[in-house]
Amino acid sequence: MKVVVSSRAYRDLHRIYLFSAERNQSAAEALAAEMRQRFQNLANFPFLGRARPDLGPDVRRLTVGKHLIFYRTEQNKILILRVIDGRMDVEAEFRR
Repeated sequence: MKVVVSSRAYRDLHRIYLFSAERNQSAAEALAAEMRQRFQNLANFPFLGRARPDLGPDVRRLTVGKHLIFYRTEQNKILILRVIDGRMDVEAEFRR
């Protein structure tokens, strides 16, 4: 399956990268590489994440360190909805 990153998730990823890079460039690059690897895993195993019906129909969550990838499996693609720091109020941030 093809993985598509929504504009909101892209902004999330960009913000996470910039925040991390200010503190540790190599850690930010490692996190970005791990996110790309998880996206590839989702392409091969779309139901890998835990279901989160409380956030919407067919929404699933996958954990990468302290971050949560929220996605939905659609016809021929995986749509990445959001990437949120798990230490935040996840439900409120997801709906924002």
